[in-house]
Amino acid sequence: MLVTAVLPFCDFRGAATPGFAMLARPPWPDPATGHLRGIGGVRRRNLPGFDSWVGEASLVCGIPAMALDLPRWLPGRAGTRVALVRKACYFDGLINGRFEFLFRVTPEPASFAEVGEVARTLLDRPVRVPRFDGGKGPRPLGGQSGAVARLWAHATVKRNANPLLKEVRAGRAFAVAESSAAIGEVPSGAPAGVELRIDQTGKPFELFIIHPPFSQVGQRRTPYRQASRTLRTYLLRMLQDVEALSQISAIPGAPLDDDRVQAVFNEYTRHIIRSRAQVEDTTGLFNYCYAAFARLYPGRVEGLRRQVVSSGMRPNVKAKVLDFLKEVESAQTFIQNLVQGDYVMGDKYEDITATGQGIAIGRNSSARVSDSVNQSLDPQLISALKDLAAKIRESGNPEAEVEAEVIEAAAKKAEAGDEKGAIGHLKKAAGWALGLGTTVGSVVLSAFLKSHLGIG
Repeated sequence: MLVTAVLPFCDFRGAATPGFAMLARPPWPDPATGHLRGIGGVRRRNLPGFDSWVGEASLVCGIPAMALDLPRWLPGRAGTRVALVRKACYFDGLINGRFEFLFRVTPEPASFAEVGEVARTLLDRPVRVPRFDGGKGPRPLGGQSGAVARLWAHATVKRNANPLLKEVRAGRAFAVAESSAAIGEVPSGAPAGVELRIDQTGKPFELFIIHPPFSQVGQRRTPYRQASRTLRTYLLRMLQDVEALSQISAIPGAPLDDDRVQAVFNEYTRHIIRSRAQVEDTTGLFNYCYAAFARLYPGRVEGLRRQVVSSGMRPNVKAKVLDFLKEVESAQTFIQNLVQGDYVMGDKYEDITATGQGIAIGRNSSARVSDSVNQSLDPQLISALKDLAAKIRESGNPEAEVEAEVIEAAAKKAEAGDEKGAIGHLKKAAGWALGLGTTVGSVVLSAFLKSHLGIG
């Protein structure tokens, strides 16, 4: 089994500070040569079939500034051998970067629970980062995100230059396990299975487990090998790109119409769409990636939509961002429909397991995706809401587009069977827009507005 511990970071210096330029070597995002002090030199790999922006072809390897204490035999797990395959760093040339520790673990695990125990043990191994640990000494690998962000900031500017540490933000550590053992069911026809686990044995962390179908266990050159690498690469790149957009959107007074910020939105929305296309036929976890935006940017998606609509963004970028926000809301609905127990977002994960293609949020909860979702509300209500949105656009009011988007969001919630969500969106709409509801000619809509909002 291969286990990758990932420590992500976001470098906003290029987008937030006019005139900032990091060292020219290596030339990101596709370095061929170069060296970063404390991090290492470029290593090129021949891995055809992947887009260059996902970071599979070039990595900076070595990371001598980080010393990992790793015995040959994994502590607490008799007979489990572990070896460090590589330490590496990647940056996409815009905002996202990551440090990776790749381990080989033998023998293969017998269950998802064993994979989780191994990943937890590896993330708990002590690491020393002498110049960048704030004098705290050795700390668990999973707790070194801040140190690697400081290491990256200092390594990418000239000596004694201001590294602008506040503009390099550390992300939470997560892990990816690629097993060769058939430890779970795989959907019929899928080349691999993917499970997401988030438990709270100590500090919570996300663990993505990729495993083969029973029919391919023990075989060489199976479709699973390529499928596993594809899922790992694109699924996790999608998650990191979504979270980067969330962070840049949450910056107070974010200059959305700034050319540098628009370039980030333009590239990352394109990457997200392409990543989804690579994984959606195998797993529904792309919804989890979209939902990560709302996790880091809670309760403000509607406000951001209004900000984007009224901004000076280029029309093509604005359209991409608005489409992306629609996907974020759809993913939130998708996840909520699968919940068993309390719905929790943010870092308050407790004993969470998501199996198959599903997501479950809440204590001791579990879920599996099926083709069914909650039954939608009255089709006549949904149709009337869409008609109302069209009426609003025809009104000529300067705020028509914003208000129409709000009504359409309510219609989406109604289609998903989320009455409370639909009402929540309607409460955000302006009075003049809701007043047009009486002109649509729908008795169902009029009754709905009167019953829940007292209109009519």
